[in-house]
Amino acid sequence: ALPGFRGLSRVIHNWAPQRPVRLPNHDLRQELGLAPGQVLVGAVGQLHPRKGLDVLVEAFTRYAPRNGVLALLGDGPQLPELKRLAGSDERIRFLGFRHDVDAALQSLDLFVSPSREAACPLSVLEAMRAELPIICTATSGQKEMLVGEAAAIVPVGNPMALGVAIRNHICHLGERRQVLRQRVRYDLSRYSRAGSVARVEVLYRELIARHAQLRRA
Repeated sequence: ALPGFRGLSRVIHNWAPQRPVRLPNHDLRQELGLAPGQVLVGAVGQLHPRKGLDVLVEAFTRYAPRNGVLALLGDGPQLPELKRLAGSDERIRFLGFRHDVDAALQSLDLFVSPSREAACPLSVLEAMRAELPIICTATSGQKEMLVGEAAAIVPVGNPMALGVAIRNHICHLGERRQVLRQRVRYDLSRYSRAGSVARVEVLYRELIARHAQLRRA
């Protein structure tokens, strides 16, 4: 994405911050009053059109089995529209802004990122760190993050593809007759804070050395 650029460039990935856990023993399933056989699907982010949550709500209402529950964590200007789309579907819960995202992720059975545009979304990194199964859209950043990983990648802005992927995952859990937390181990070596900071330092040292060499020349 840098046509004609002759300077040094490096790709240095973001990392998921460690949020303070204010409710360490909090169980989101208990908060929502879910039965053992219900599957909890979650999405985290600002309620804004670029996040594609309208596509997620449409996909869920049309395709998710009755034992699925969708929790949307976040606030934003699209909230009234999303509530209209959800209508009377009581399976869709709007939880607003949360300080306990990391703890809430531990209660999910599936994480969904339906973004229309995403470079390196922190919510996906947090879901990877929580070892959650992930369904995401094929934005350039999310494809790069999850290529080769055990994640389902669907076209951007396609409610049917997203809904079918969600339905298949929920039905897979239902076939086991109990909701068991499925853990997925992701390669997060590129997304460590220590590694990224080290790569920034290396780049700065290369730039300083090049600058000194040019001055001598």
